Amino acid sequence: QDHNNNSIDAMSSRDEHRHRDHHGERNQFLLAFLSGLGLLLVAAVNIRTRSVPPFSSTLGKRRLSSPRMAAFSDPKSVIATRHTLITNPDSTNWWVPLVEKLARPFGRRTDIAWCTDPRSQQTGGIWYVKTPKAASSAGAALTHMVAENLARRLGIDQPSCRTLTKHWMFEQEHPLNHNKELALMWTTLREPAERAKSEYFHFFVTRERNKPNPFSMKQNLLDLKNFQTSYVAGTANEFAYPFADPHLNEASPEQAMALVDKIMDSYDFIAITERMDESLVVMKLLFGWEDEDIVNMPSSKHAGGFDDGGHENTCFRIQQSFSFPEVDDYIAGDFRKNNIDYLLYEVAHRSLDLTIESLGKDLVAVEIEKLKRMQQMVSEQCEAEAIFPCTEEGPPNPASEASCYYSDVGCGHKCVQDMLGSYKEEPAKLVSPNQMKRATSRQK
Repeated sequence: QDHNNNSIDAMSSRDEHRHRDHHGERNQFLLAFLSGLGLLLVAAVNIRTRSVPPFSSTLGKRRLSSPRMAAFSDPKSVIATRHTLITNPDSTNWWVPLVEKLARPFGRRTDIAWCTDPRSQQTGGIWYVKTPKAASSAGAALTHMVAENLARRLGIDQPSCRTLTKHWMFEQEHPLNHNKELALMWTTLREPAERAKSEYFHFFVTRERNKPNPFSMKQNLLDLKNFQTSYVAGTANEFAYPFADPHLNEASPEQAMALVDKIMDSYDFIAITERMDESLVVMKLLFGWEDEDIVNMPSSKHAGGFDDGGHENTCFRIQQSFSFPEVDDYIAGDFRKNNIDYLLYEVAHRSLDLTIESLGKDLVAVEIEKLKRMQQMVSEQCEAEAIFPCTEEGPPNPASEASCYYSDVGCGHKCVQDMLGSYKEEPAKLVSPNQMKRATSRQK
């Protein structure tokens, strides 16, 4: 009986402990639930009161550790300490108040230290960051032309100065960390929405043979927000083409200003695609180049023309781009929000204006007229000799390899160099006497 009583007491004790443990577990669960609910409420309040997602997310912190994003993480950034937040990033024109704070005239540079031998292991050279669908083939052709002409004029034992011009060239050498004394670096930018639409029609519609529609077009534009900024800053290399660095979509205006300021400091010149004649003339005047350096044959890669035949070893006729009403609404609204491409483009645009003012508007106007005359002569005399890889659908023409630097870059360049060389002794033929007199008097 005592044994039975002891057993009953033990069972009662176990039941009491089990009940107490169950009660404790239930209390712990309720406490955890209430704590989690509190955190969710705090997060909801933060999200509702925050206009821009923080750049300190898990992925953001990983990206900030990269040297490529040093401009964002540096608390001593000149821009970060000199300016305060004066704009709402959710505004469709948020960049407008910031442009004048970042724009500056591009500086002169007449040294030739960057003309390094391409056969050596020395870094440097003339670098062209070949932003897709921003007159990049023309920019690459000009870069090779300058490198060859300068090496010939210097009489040095090398066929050309070192050049870097191909897409995605920054696997080892990065644009924001290069040696400025040994490299002359430039690029081209284009109005962000027009560039993105051009890329959509070139790749998604033309090459991939898809029918354009507003849904895919808007998705493409979303993927290409901040593309030019991440491309010229070198951060897009870590993401699959053609996507931009997605973390730039979360950047605050201060962070955007810091990155744009870093880009402007790193590049010797940034050309504007819609103002290419002005850009070429300004580069010539800033860098001490000659007329023959800024003229080349127009590319066949334009709407209604052909691409370079590099995709599937096939030439495609490029379809003319157009838009849809809902796409236009998206471009006028959400596409502009947190899109640093607009800030960078407008800063470069304004910087070109300031540079022209510093050089003299009349002098630049004279040089532009001369450039247009040279371009007309080149088109008339060298068009028949230039062999492009693609002039009809089908496989590319292998004979173009002897006419172009590579792909469809600089086709007919030998004819251009020979023709312009014959005009070097008579430059007056390219400028009207009245304009030359007016520019000369203004310089005095």
